[in-house]
Amino acid sequence: MSILVIAEHDNASLKGATPNTVTAALACGGEVHVLVAGHNAAGAAQAATQVAGVAKVLHADSAALAHNLAENVAAQVLDGPADAAGHVQLRRHNLARLPHLQVVGRVTRVHRRTA
Repeated sequence: MSILVIAEHDNASLKGATPNTVTAALACGGEVHVLVAGHNAAGAAQAATQVAGVAKVLHADSAALAHNLAENVAAQVLDGPADAAGHVQLRRHNLARLPHLQVVGRVTRVHRRTA
């Protein structure tokens, strides 16, 4: 199973939540892919390739994705890069839009227990 992390970014660079989410996804097991959806977001996509543990970066670039609206990003996950659909998605504000559009597994929180 692969896990799709939807990157939080400002189109130029990643925000701190993305590497943290990748770390949590790695703890779940499987390949971790990162979707960078934005407009002129090549810098953020390049930064995503540098995050430890990321197996693949998907970059969707469109003016419709400039403001990172959840509805547009959810549509991109379903209609965008052919390999973006069918993952377990991780990003809270997009999660509410996806289940009624397609059957997906979703993770809203990951907790690490230490003995």
